[in-house]
Amino acid sequence: YDQLKAKLVHVMNKDTMPLVAGGSARAVAVVLTNPLEVIRTRIMAERGSQGSSGWFAVTRTALHNDGFMALWRGLVPTLYR
Repeated sequence: YDQLKAKLVHVMNKDTMPLVAGGSARAVAVVLTNPLEVIRTRIMAERGSQGSSGWFAVTRTALHNDGFMALWRGLVPTLYR
């Protein structure tokens, strides 16, 4: 946030700069952490039905069955939040 704010200080209006910097920082954080949230959710779902699976097994299964973009499933609703 602070790095974005420092870069935008010369380009944007002083009133809207924190809004844009905060929104951009949030979007970057969501894109980078969404795969971790997806794997965590799948682990919790599998523990309730089949027993405990590790994060590596869950990740491998997700990539094999649903492809690479499965790790970003639910990204758009999370960005809107």
